[in-house]
Amino acid sequence: MKKYFFISIACLFSISILQAVIKVGDLDLNLEHFKLLFVFLSYIVLIISIFKFDTIHSATFSRVDLWLIGILIIWSLISILRSADIPISNLSTLPRFLGGALYGPALLVPLFVFLGGHLIIQYEVFQLSKMTIGYFALLSPLFFIYDAAILLAFIGFMPMLILNNEKLTTRQRIYVVIALVARMTYCILNGERLEFVRLAYFVVFALLFVNSNIFKGTFNLRITGFVVIILFIASFSYVYTGNLSPHFSDPEIVKDIKSFERNEFNSDSHAMVIEDFYKDFDSWPEYLFGRGALGATYSPQFVILQEITNTKNNVFGFPPGFRLEIESGYLQTILKTGIIGLLLMIIIAMRAIFLGVFRTKNTFTVICALIVLERYFAMNSGALAEYSMNYILYWISLGGCLSEKFGILQMLRYIFF
Repeated sequence: MKKYFFISIACLFSISILQAVIKVGDLDLNLEHFKLLFVFLSYIVLIISIFKFDTIHSATFSRVDLWLIGILIIWSLISILRSADIPISNLSTLPRFLGGALYGPALLVPLFVFLGGHLIIQYEVFQLSKMTIGYFALLSPLFFIYDAAILLAFIGFMPMLILNNEKLTTRQRIYVVIALVARMTYCILNGERLEFVRLAYFVVFALLFVNSNIFKGTFNLRITGFVVIILFIASFSYVYTGNLSPHFSDPEIVKDIKSFERNEFNSDSHAMVIEDFYKDFDSWPEYLFGRGALGATYSPQFVILQEITNTKNNVFGFPPGFRLEIESGYLQTILKTGIIGLLLMIIIAMRAIFLGVFRTKNTFTVICALIVLERYFAMNSGALAEYSMNYILYWISLGGCLSEKFGILQMLRYIFF
């Protein structure tokens, strides 16, 4: 099972490595078909491992959880099949349908929950995180020179390292700090506010409640961590509210800073798109059942964007203004699987958080619960379901919370980490 998991994850790393080689080498190669192929191979290997090793029953989930997860997966498969007529009628779109991270494969990521219910997989996730974080730290300058996407796979499991930092060596902690600084700086410079806040969420819990069950009255409140967090929030708020430009006298610099503050920090790019979504969904069956894996929603704002970027045509042949993704994890889920799919996800997550926090004898499941909880804050303005390291970590963490075996092991964290 461990070998299959590594092969599945290695397919995603291969995409990042190829992207980096092409960018750095300035090679004139189209990577799109390779990306689709590697994503397709990744979940095929995952499916094979689930059936070959009977991971569903050996994950030690309760009968209720197995039923809920099973219903969600069946509902996801139905959503995929509902859109199958598009690639069947136009076979040139089939690779994108089967390998596009935001389409069919995105609805198959919940299968990773069964791997998350095994101790060996949780151990390998942590070991893999420690191995890849060093590469990211060393290659982080490429993050600013070229493109963020070429390195994101290397830090997909970083939340596990941040929250479990006391089990890292000094060198590994330095790598984590370098990776955090690089990623958060990039977020600030490029207006990725949500990703910045998501990383800050994990840092806050790591600094304030390290190595303790924070909901059982046994937490160790770190005064140093508390002071660092207060200074961090105060500094960010000071810059965020537009107080940076008065400290400069050069008119050009002041102009650039004010433009940066307006466009990157305080832009509200999602409001109109979300409003268009509600206008386009005009019947309760669409809200309830969604529009399938290739469900699209019409947005007049998107027409304007397509005219500016000259991207009116799309591979699936939708008319101008129809978009397959929307900047909200909640609305994206409703678009693809409806309120039924969203409610199933939330119910399973609530059970996982409850079991991971209140029905456990170790702190590792609390860490898993924090990873699960974070996603539901992030989904307000992002965190779309996609076949990515970050979303895979969510489902693996969810499996760790639901596993009855994990909850009864008092020394889980110390045995494995």
